[in-house]
Amino acid sequence: MRPRTIAIVSTGQAPTGYMVSDKSVQFPNIDRLTQGIDRVTRRNDNIYLDAQTLAEGLFADSMATNMFMVGVAYQAGALPISAAAFDWKASSARSDH
Repeated sequence: MRPRTIAIVSTGQAPTGYMVSDKSVQFPNIDRLTQGIDRVTRRNDNIYLDAQTLAEGLFADSMATNMFMVGVAYQAGALPISAAAFDWKASSARSDH
């Protein structure tokens, strides 16, 4: 059976609390991680990018990383939602204030 899942993955490295407290703990090998993801998803449709670095460059703030990833997933066709739904939610949020 062909996998249905598309992976939208940020490849940036952010240390865990365990890594901060134990300097001997290393980041996992990114190639092994992406190979594992590719095995169980639609490999040719997956997107790997350093979203935190891109968000910081575009918006001067890493807090935008999650919304940036939503945009990447939407543009890749990986979210079953229309542009109108995004627009409605944004308009609704603005009118709440």
